[in-house]
Amino acid sequence: MADNNATPTSTKDVLIVDDNKINRIVAQRLLETLGYSCDVAVDGRAAVEQLEHSSYKAVLMDVQMPELDGFEATRLIRSSDSRVLNHDIPIIALTAYAGDDDKAKCTAAGMNDYVGKPLVLEELKAKLTKYVGR
Repeated sequence: MADNNATPTSTKDVLIVDDNKINRIVAQRLLETLGYSCDVAVDGRAAVEQLEHSSYKAVLMDVQMPELDGFEATRLIRSSDSRVLNHDIPIIALTAYAGDDDKAKCTAAGMNDYVGKPLVLEELKAKLTKYVGR
């Protein structure tokens, strides 16, 4: 169970989770262009660990990553057994596949929404405005 008295070590807007360095850099630059502060995690396990100690307004989660993919990471974040600070944090899938089956899989895992890769500034802005504000 989460220690609700813990002080978060970060209060950035968005956590970007992607195993591809170029994708992380592109997402980070787009977020900064839109005026959002962000941190990055290199995989699902690192994301869960960061969410146990840091507070964010939303997560951009790649779905295909080695070791712990975005679906499993989302299930862990949503689980009341995990120690993340906010089990209800908005999670937006980052996926190159945007078919109906893929969208259903994202929703079933507990993700709130999705954006396609490659990232498009206006689409990213609309999703973040919906979940984070501004």
